[in-house]
This record gives sequence, structure tokens and C-alpha cells, in this order.
Amino acid sequence: MTIYGGIYPKHFTGATSTRAGEEGLVPVPLAGEEDYFLKADGTWSPAVAPGGIVGPGSVADNAVVRFDGTTGAIIQDSPVTLSDTGQFEGVLSVNNTSGNLSLTTTTSGNIAITSAGTMALSSTGNSSISAANFGITATSTTTIDSTGAFTIDCAAGITATTDSSNLALTTTTSGSINLTSAAAIDLSAATDIDIAAVGDVTIQGLTYPATDGTGGQFLTTDGLGNLSFADAYTAPITVADGGTGAQIFTDNGILYGNGTNAIAATSELSDGQLLIGSTGNPPSTATLTAGSGISITNGAGSITVAATDAETWTNVTGTSQSMAINNGYIANNAGLVTLTLPATAAIGSRVKLTGVGAGGWSVAQNAGQTIYFGNTTSTTGATGSIASTHQRDSVELVCVAADTDWNVVSSIGVITIT
Repeated sequence: MTIYGGIYPKHFTGATSTRAGEEGLVPVPLAGEEDYFLKADGTWSPAVAPGGIVGPGSVADNAVVRFDGTTGAIIQDSPVTLSDTGQFEGVLSVNNTSGNLSLTTTTSGNIAITSAGTMALSSTGNSSISAANFGITATSTTTIDSTGAFTIDCAAGITATTDSSNLALTTTTSGSINLTSAAAIDLSAATDIDIAAVGDVTIQGLTYPATDGTGGQFLTTDGLGNLSFADAYTAPITVADGGTGAQIFTDNGILYGNGTNAIAATSELSDGQLLIGSTGNPPSTATLTAGSGISITNGAGSITVAATDAETWTNVTGTSQSMAINNGYIANNAGLVTLTLPATAAIGSRVKLTGVGAGGWSVAQNAGQTIYFGNTTSTTGATGSIASTHQRDSVELVCVAADTDWNVVSSIGVITIT
């Protein structure tokens, strides 16, 4: 700038801590500094009262105020907000390089740490979280990193929840992870629960091996809580090792012991067969043998035992009757009742008869049959017979030659032999 007459005005010189200022032309303010004032040091600064501060024209509601620079007179906006209810949001990390970092609440309040992204809690020393209720919520990864011990002490309970990602508890080779509770500890997941450690994992006093076994091995214990993988037994497992010593048995056979040798099996049992012991020998399969006067009928899963000499008595009111073995007959007619011997009879078969009717009775023979009464013999064939004399005479006959010969073994009254 030039003044006519060759006079040049001086520029304003600001004061310093050791020198006074000089009058002159002030420096030109810049655009946007319309609210600034000229300081004694020759610079333009925001118009504030001594000891006051100045900030931006607009900020986010509830934003936490931050200083801009080191003068203590300028503040700026912040991505961290503090709601009217005391809730912090937008904090990406909380760091304390020395001393302790404390998050404290009363017994009636909760501490909630929430993140829409990754959350990291780090400490170079020991870490401890103590609360009546404690919750950490994040939609992404949550990491708790502590070079010392990390403790969460919660009187009500500790809940670790993840929606779709993994929940991981990780420690270095020199550290450990302890889940301790005076009540139950529940680990639940919609899919898998993976427990991974550099060393062994101990659950309920059982220590699991750190590495997997080979195919076909199984988990075994030493009885002291230490589990390890061992080779499976090869078939057949011996009796000494708790097996049968055999790989195949007879279909439908019955197993029986053989000392330390392989367990054996009987043959398949047929209808009515039973397992019968033999001292010093394996059991045998056999059917029951019928004794005198006994019949045995074997079926699938059944044995029927019956008495063969059981008698059924028939009241004959007619004048004729064909007799059946092992039966008794009552002749009960005013006329003569003729009863014919069975045409087929095994040795030992019996027939009995007694009279009631006034007509009496007669025993007729079939072709080839003979009745023996002591040393008296009837005529062989259809013409031979024996008969009662009186109304109440009785007789019992036994077959002594199959189908043909019959002996009178008992009688009452007078028997006529023809």
C-alpha cells in the first residue's frame, strides 16, 4: 500500500513476553473470521471472554465434548454420546496405561457393554469384573485379552450368548480358563460346542487327551480320571477280556459256558426238546419219555403231558355200543346190552363195564379176537363172547396181544364165557 507523498504506514507489531507492541496497520482477517478479534500478539482469535471456550456452530445431540488442541479454549464434536439416562454409546476402546480401570455399579444397577462390531477388552495385568448382573453384547467378535488372570465374578449369573458366529474362550499355552460356579454351568448351542486347548481339557474331574486318537480307537480311563485313546479289541474278544471267544453261533442254539474257552452253543431244539444236564459234560437236547399210563405230545414251544389210563364212563341206554380203549361203560337197558371190543388196541389198553339195567350185558368180539378168563377161553372170532348172569355183574379186560387177545383181570358176579 502506498500513500501519496512517499509516506508508508507501519504495520502493527504484536507484543511478546519480553517486548511491547507497536502501532500500525492490523493484519487482514480471513474469510470466516468475522467473529474473531485481534489479539495483542497480532493474531485473529475467536471472540471469547478471558478463560472461556469456543466450539463449533452445531454438534450431535448428547455428544461428549472434546478439547481441540492444547489451549483449553476450543472444543469440538465427538462420536461418543452420553444419553440422559447415563448410557454411553460410540466408544470403540477404553485404555488405561497405568493403574486400574474400574467399571462400577450399585447392587441395583447393571453394567452393559454393547457393540455392533468388534469388541476388545485388553489388559497387561490382572483383570477382574464383579457385578450382580454382567452382560457383554456384540454383533461381531468380542475379545477379552489379559496377560494376567481374568476374573468375572457375578452373583446372579454369567451368560455368554452368540447368534450366528462362534463363541470362543482362548488362552495361551501358559494360561488357563476356569469356569467355576456354585450352581450349574450350562453350555448350549444351536449347532456345535467346540472346546479347544493346547493342553488337556478337564471336565467334572475327567481329563481328556489333547489330541485325537486313530481310527477305531476308543476312550478308556485309568481309574484316576485320566482318559486316553486305546486300540479296540480285535474279534473275537476272548472270554478273559469279557468277550465270548467266538464270532458265530448256531441259529436258535442255546449258549453255554466252557471255562476260559470260547462260549459254545447247542444245536437248534426241535418241538418239545429240552436242555438236559450231564455231569462233567456239556448239556444235551432231548425230549421227555412217557412212562406207564402217561402220554406226551410235543408242539412248537409246548409239551402236553396226560394220563393215558384216565377213564371216561359212558351210560349206555341203548342195546348196543362199540367200546373204545381206556373207557368204562354202564349197561343200562331193560333188554340185553351188547358191547363190542375195540377193533384196534395196543398192549395195556383197558375197557371196563358194569350192569345196571335188568337186561344185563354181553361183550362181543371182532374177527380174530379172544377173551381169556383164567384158564377158560372164549371162542375166537365174532362168535365168541362173555356175558353177565346177574343185573349188577361187572368186568375189567386188558389187551395182552395187540388188537386180538384180552384178559379178564377182575370181575364181580357170575360171568358166562361162550
